[in-house]
Amino acid sequence: MNETEISLLMDLGFTNLEAMIYIALLKEPNITGYRVSKVIGKPVPNTYKALESLQNKGAIVTDQTQKSKAYTPLPITEYLDQLEQGFHQKRKKVEKALEKIGEPDIDYGIFKLDSLEQVITRTRTMIDGAQNTIFIDSFPSPFPQIRESLQRAISEGKLVWIRSYDSYELAGAEVFCLEDEQRYTELYPGTWHNIVVDSKQYLMCFLGKKREEVVEAFWTNNPYLGLTAFNSSVQEFQVIRLIEMLLKEEPHEKMKMELARLHKLVSDNNRTKEFFSSLFKK
Repeated sequence: MNETEISLLMDLGFTNLEAMIYIALLKEPNITGYRVSKVIGKPVPNTYKALESLQNKGAIVTDQTQKSKAYTPLPITEYLDQLEQGFHQKRKKVEKALEKIGEPDIDYGIFKLDSLEQVITRTRTMIDGAQNTIFIDSFPSPFPQIRESLQRAISEGKLVWIRSYDSYELAGAEVFCLEDEQRYTELYPGTWHNIVVDSKQYLMCFLGKKREEVVEAFWTNNPYLGLTAFNSSVQEFQVIRLIEMLLKEEPHEKMKMELARLHKLVSDNNRTKEFFSSLFKK
């Protein structure tokens, strides 16, 4: 059997034996437990115990119209829908039970993120909670997972600037991209995903070549670090736009007007003084 398929099923909560049985049933449905044990080469008692567990999980059903009980797997999409529905129901119960306790008051700090899932979830949370500005410097892979949050932020009037490396397009966002950005994929042993929100929060992440591998990632809510990252991002965005226009041999007057436009956009949405002053309230 394919170890990848077994590993993926185990990520869903199956044991190794349950995964083997489920795959065997997909290939040969409506067979007896004895037949299953022969197909996978496992002892009959262990096989029947695992079949019972899979039935309790809702992953398989039994046909009892035959002389011997026969087992058939649910289609994986149906089983995943069942898991998702169950998760949402449990989530609502947990949220309702714990919301009375209140949200934790997280002190300023630098917090390590260990997985891509944590990085994407934190990114969405930052975008959804943004009050004015969202600056992103990122390679393409994370964008499909945060696009919906970005579109919502834009519709709410937030200022969204994106440093892209593949001519990424998003209506309502200011996208900064040079013609030869692909060279970065050859220069570095991985890619990065960085985001600054409201000069208040800052997330940096470096991903390995496998894209799922988080080499280094952290998030900080320290307003001083957020302010520093915010100012650096503004300057980098302006320099990139200037290089874009220089390469196109745009008139100097047009460059001045564009830089003035970018400066005004940032100034109109800038609340760095408010966030920076919060540093002294702790």
